[in-house]
Amino acid sequence: MPQELQLSHNKAKDNSELTEEDAQRYLNERTDAMLVLCDNYGYDGILIDYTGLSMVGMQEDVLQQYKARQQNFFSRVLDWRIKHTDKTLVFYGYVQYLAPENMDMLDKYNHLILKTASSKNMEDLTLNVFMAIQAGIDVAGTNADLVPKDRFIACTQFPQQEDKDMIIGYWDTRDANGNKVLAAQGTAQWIVQASPDYTCTGIFIINIQKDYYNNTYGTVRETIHIMNPNK
Repeated sequence: MPQELQLSHNKAKDNSELTEEDAQRYLNERTDAMLVLCDNYGYDGILIDYTGLSMVGMQEDVLQQYKARQQNFFSRVLDWRIKHTDKTLVFYGYVQYLAPENMDMLDKYNHLILKTASSKNMEDLTLNVFMAIQAGIDVAGTNADLVPKDRFIACTQFPQQEDKDMIIGYWDTRDANGNKVLAAQGTAQWIVQASPDYTCTGIFIINIQKDYYNNTYGTVRETIHIMNPNK
């Protein structure tokens, strides 16, 4: 659940008399407050982190409320885009959780970051890409490029010191020496593999600061080197 929706949910629990209109008004205010920070601080752009929910099996009234809230949120993002064509706009989420009515907005984003931090091998990453592409095909009913295939970014993470079982930041696969493959480096190797069906343009490491205890500089440098041997 997006942070703003979680705040709205908590606010509703504390104030049971609030209506759906109150919730939408609150979300609008919080969304606008976040978007304006780009201008206030001269940022290069914004990243929209929207997890969403699977619509499969939703009851009709819940589905319609979900779609209305999503439409309202992204309409404000797209209004921002119209006024900030020189800024970078990034979508970070599950494309398949977008309502059909919102799918055609994806060409307004410079990059589409897939939520693949829990992936354990290259097959997981490829599956996530095709799930996103297929979501657009399902809506369009054809092979139309409703979901842009030329701007995917894979998400990964570094190990965490408290994770003694070596699960976070690692893949299930092992290298030639029998060591578990670091997720960031495995993802980088997947990125450089050409595909006729899509283009992955980069990597997004969500907790890069967690690797300070384990040679951050070296790990980041090696990850970059895999994607660009000249660096």
